[in-house]
Formats: sequence, structure tokens, C-alpha cells
Amino acid sequence: MKKLPLFFLLLIVASCKKEIDPNINNGSKIETELPQVKVLKTDTIAISGYDTKTNYIIASLLKKTVTKEGNENVQYRLAFYTNNKQIASKDLTINDCFKDSEWSANYGLSPDDDSSVSPFIQLDYGVQTDGSLQKQYLFYLADKKLQLVHEWESSSDSGVGSWTVFLNANPKNEKQTFYSRSVSFDYKDDNNDTIGIATYSDTIKIYFENDQWKKQLLTPKGKIYRKKEVSIDNFDFKK
Repeated sequence: MKKLPLFFLLLIVASCKKEIDPNINNGSKIETELPQVKVLKTDTIAISGYDTKTNYIIASLLKKTVTKEGNENVQYRLAFYTNNKQIASKDLTINDCFKDSEWSANYGLSPDDDSSVSPFIQLDYGVQTDGSLQKQYLFYLADKKLQLVHEWESSSDSGVGSWTVFLNANPKNEKQTFYSRSVSFDYKDDNNDTIGIATYSDTIKIYFENDQWKKQLLTPKGKIYRKKEVSIDNFDFKK
């Protein structure tokens, strides 16, 4: 990750939470200004390939502890910049992540979305190798307000693993109701890598109301409600 020059770091300091629990009705808190804190280090996160001189996120590490298993609990302050101007910031605590985890980000609800039209920003935090656990966060940035809409975990290696998909999502219609659900895929037989079992759980309605995003769990939490056998060639990983 690209580190900021010291003078830029001082400028930021001076100017200035597995799918987590889907039973949320009131939306997460919208934050714009946070108190000053001591910064241990900073990273600059490019968004969807944008030049980091224009659109980017500054991730300031505020706290880090190591677990008995050797993993890390970290607290970051994320400052979001558009056209080289800070729009909003939010503190984020990430527990039980791997050492040497890194940030990546894209506009929209997937890397395939048009980065020039979406107020949604997806952040991933984890070791950038196949099969490694990724902590993922969906933010909504509009009218100088920042909201953490959704958070989840994913891990996938050559199509085998678990992840979250978004349905009925249109990044160009920023306040349109959409849905998320957890998907997993694994081979039916260790000796056959062409046929697998897909499972679906935790479908959540995400809707805009009273100037913020809210969520409603539509299926029993943590319970598989659909399972099907499918060839890996015919499996739609985005649904």
C-alpha cells in the first residue's frame, strides 16, 4: 500500500463495526466528523483504479492488538476523498483478521459496476491470495454523508467457498431497494471437480427510508433455505 508523506498525514490528523448481524431495522449510524486521535500508520486506498490524487480513501491505523492465535484486531479511521477533498470519515474495528492484510476498494456493489455513477463503495480487507478470508464492507457516500450499509465475510478459491451476492441492485438508481444473500459452493465429491452443491442463506432486504439505508432479514438467520446440485460450468456465481 502506498503510504502518505508526513505533511499529508499531519493534515489529516489535524482536520479531523461471516455476515455481521443481519437483524437490523434502523440502519447504521451516519457519521461525518470524528475526534482527533493518535495515528500509528496510514495507507492510501485507490478506488476502482482511480488515480489516488483524485478519488481515494485514507486508512489511518489507530489501534492494533494480537490474539493468542496470532491474528490481529485492528481499528482504522477511514477518510473518504472525492476530487481530492475529504467528504466524510468513519472509525471501523476489524476483529480476528490475518497479519499482512491489505485494503482494496471499488465503486458500486461489485468490481464490474460503472465506477463513475455509483455512490456505493465496497471495501475489502484481507490477505490478497485465493482462499484467504476477506472482511468486506459496503459504504454509501452521498451529500457529504457516509453510512456503512452492510458488512460480511467471504472466502473463495477457484469458485469453491462462500460469499455474498447482491440482487436487484442498480448502482445508477442509488435509492432502489435491493437484496443480499449468502451463497456457498463446494464439490459434491472430492474426486469430481465438475459437480458441486450450492447453498443459499440469509436473504436480506436493503431499502432506503428516512434518509438512510435499513435492513430486514427475510429468511431464518444462519439457516440454509435452498440447496441444489449443479455443474460448476452452469453455476451462476453472481446469483
